[in-house]
Amino acid sequence: MLRRWKHDTRADMAETALVMPLVSLLIMVMVTLAMSSWTATSANTIAQRAARAGSVVQGGPGERSATAIHTAQELAGQFGYGEYAIEILNPGAGPGDQIVVRVSWAAPNWAANAVPLFPGLFGDAITGEAVAAYRVEGW
Repeated sequence: MLRRWKHDTRADMAETALVMPLVSLLIMVMVTLAMSSWTATSANTIAQRAARAGSVVQGGPGERSATAIHTAQELAGQFGYGEYAIEILNPGAGPGDQIVVRVSWAAPNWAANAVPLFPGLFGDAITGEAVAAYRVEGW
C-alpha cells in the first residue's frame, strides 16, 4: 500500500490545478510591472529631451514651446509601448527662466485582464507622469 501511495500522481495533478492560476497571475503581474517601468522611463526621457531642446531655442516662449512639443512627439513616436500626453507647464519668459515639460503616460495593465473576478481592484491602465525643467539659455 505504501508503494502505491508513493507512486500516486493524482495529488500532483491537484496541486498543478491549484497552483497554475497563481503562477499565471504572477507572470502577468511581472510583465505588467516591467512594461510599466519601461513606459515610465520612456516618459522621463521624453520630458528631459523635450525640455532641453526647448531651452536652447533662441526665440520667444512660443518657439520654445513648439520645439519642445515637436521633440516630445517625435520621441514618443519612437517608443512603441504606452501612450504619452505632452504638456508645457512653463515655456520660459527669457534667459535664466525655466522651461518645464510634463509627460503623462499610461501603460496597459495586463494583470487586470487576467483577474475578472475582482472588478475595480485593478485598473485598465497604469498611469504616471514625468516632469523636467531646464534653464532657458541665452546670450
